Amino acid sequence: MKNKKIFYLLFVLFYAKTLMSQSKEIVKYYEYVNNAELLVIKDSFTNANSYYKMAFDINKKPFAIDIYNATIIAMASKQYDLVIMNMTRLLKLGYDIENFKTNKMFLSFWKSKYGTKMKQIKKITRPFYNRKYRNILLHMYEKDQHFRIKPNSYKLYDDTIRKIDKQNVRELQYLIKRFGFPSEYKIGLYSDDVTTHPYEIIIIHQSSGPYQIFNFSSIIRSAILSGEIDNKTGAELIKRNDGVNYFDDFNLVNLKFDTVKVNIDSLTGLKDTVAYTFESGWGFFNIMPEQLEKYNQMRKTVMLESLEDFLQKVQYAEKNPILTFKIKAAKNTFSFSSYNDFLHAKGNLKLIE
Repeated sequence: MKNKKIFYLLFVLFYAKTLMSQSKEIVKYYEYVNNAELLVIKDSFTNANSYYKMAFDINKKPFAIDIYNATIIAMASKQYDLVIMNMTRLLKLGYDIENFKTNKMFLSFWKSKYGTKMKQIKKITRPFYNRKYRNILLHMYEKDQHFRIKPNSYKLYDDTIRKIDKQNVRELQYLIKRFGFPSEYKIGLYSDDVTTHPYEIIIIHQSSGPYQIFNFSSIIRSAILSGEIDNKTGAELIKRNDGVNYFDDFNLVNLKFDTVKVNIDSLTGLKDTVAYTFESGWGFFNIMPEQLEKYNQMRKTVMLESLEDFLQKVQYAEKNPILTFKIKAAKNTFSFSSYNDFLHAKGNLKLIE
């Protein structure tokens, strides 16, 4: 226990020192984005737009998830010029803005003169990422998935999968040395998604444990501090590579218990089998104050907001699905074989009502 405390202290001190030497711009960027998101959860959209503008002015390469959210909030406040500006940013990263047409909020935009203007901009705007780098990574992603998606994949193809993982990891190391870290501005967005990237799965599938080929943690930390990967994605990859839950215990979870009850008719003796499912609903496990403080210290090393702020944002995003405001939080369903265990775990869960 004492050694663990020393390890955490050294970790915090080392990365706090690294953070102090980091560009003031990226530190300020995260402060402004956090302020913008906190204003969003108060439905203060116009003020939130001001902070997004400051963030994007100070960091000329904002992350796609932040640009996406800024587009949503600009639309919510009817600031159409900002909508156009942010959609154009996304176009340059390879995002198909047609995806916004599925959001009812944007109906008035596409029917207006601003929507017509945006359609014209889309025709002449091309992504500017490194196509060679992007295509190599997409091919690596396809190799990663080829055998994994087959039935009984690990039972039948385990050796082949491990060989592909090893080849992909070595190639990713080489690519990072040659082209630099595969930021969104180097490889664009993956499959019109502003929250995931093709290299993530390559790092995750060989992360911690006996099959780990290479620990990418130091590379990821450097990429966070230099603004080449968003800190939430980076934090998750660090956690997986090191096999240590440094930053949070607040993943959004749903607890589930399935059971079967047999009813016997007293007159006929016929049996009727009924399946029952008990679910908790989405929520967060409670956390002790001392553990919360430790996590918040670790989160500062990668410029993450406090867990208290994060929890507020996730609750807001879950309660406002029409807005489609994106907060990157893992969602997991845990199944229990015992009803008493289910009830005990549920008692430690803070539900999002």
